[in-house]
Amino acid sequence: MKRLKIIYGLLVFTLFFIACNSKQSEQNLTDNAGSKYCSNEINLFTTPDSIDKITIDYKLDSDSIINSIENILDKDLCWNMVNFGLTLTNNKPVNVHLLKECNDGIIRCFRRFPEVNILLNQKGLLMIENDIIPIDSVKFWIHKNFPNDEEFDFEEISIKWTTETPKDSIEKAFENIIDGYLMNYSEISQKFYSKNICDLTENQVDSLKAELPFKIRLGMGRQIIPPPPPPIME
Repeated sequence: MKRLKIIYGLLVFTLFFIACNSKQSEQNLTDNAGSKYCSNEINLFTTPDSIDKITIDYKLDSDSIINSIENILDKDLCWNMVNFGLTLTNNKPVNVHLLKECNDGIIRCFRRFPEVNILLNQKGLLMIENDIIPIDSVKFWIHKNFPNDEEFDFEEISIKWTTETPKDSIEKAFENIIDGYLMNYSEISQKFYSKNICDLTENQVDSLKAELPFKIRLGMGRQIIPPPPPPIME
């Protein structure tokens, strides 16, 4: 009788464990409905609930975009680095940051972090580090070249567009940046844990973030440094 009770207890626990896992899986599917990414992948590139999520009008000029972000966040962005979630049309909000460099008469000395520069022109053509490549190839470029082992290696990715750049080109560029990061995260995951990203624990996902911080900067708000004056001719 005692043995039957033990077997019965183990059976109940097993069924309870399976039911909980099934419920969690269903919840994950519901939370990520319409997304091609699993929860761990989303955790790597999106923002926590405590961070503001906003949309921006890509057709505004840089100053107008910055002003709209200041109004939405209700913050003075002058020399104030801010993070927020940029909501894409068909994706989860992507974690981006912005620094508005102001001409306030104060001389500031700071080190610029080496960054990958991505520019999109009015036709949606993309240039990365002075090379014109298809937008769908950005993820492969990032996977191969970012980060690198140079003395001053790349630490973040900057993206900038014009007022005439098509919205779908801009958002496709963001998605390719995400996918490029995820390709690198996948390699780190296999190297450290011999697991796919989707199978990692929360702490293991955090270790990936520490190893390769996800950094996308909106390439606007920078002061244009004028060229030095010509030498005085005697």
